[in-house]
Amino acid sequence: PEINYMGSMHGILSAREMKRILDPIAEEVGMAQSIVDTWMEEWLQQGVQEGARLKEGQIIRQLLKRGTFSPEEIASLVNVDIARVREIAKDDGKEV
Repeated sequence: PEINYMGSMHGILSAREMKRILDPIAEEVGMAQSIVDTWMEEWLQQGVQEGARLKEGQIIRQLLKRGTFSPEEIASLVNVDIARVREIAKDDGKEV
C-alpha cells in the first residue's frame, strides 16, 4: 500500500521510474532485491486492475448513454454485478 500511495502522490506512472526510486532505498536499508521486485510486481498488477476497472466503467457509461440495453443486460454484457452498473449510473446522475 505504501508503494502505491507514493506512486500516486508523486505521479509516478512508469515501472522504470518507480524502480529508479526504490532501488537506492532498498540498497540503503539492506533490503533484498527480491522484496523490491515483489513490490514492483504488485504495483504493476494494481495498475493493470485499476486500468481494467476504468475501462469497464467507460463501457458501462457508453451503454447507459445509448439507452438500448437495460441495466441488467449491461451487467450481463460487461460481466459485472448489477450494483456496479447502478453505482456508475448514480454517479452520472441517472436513476436506473
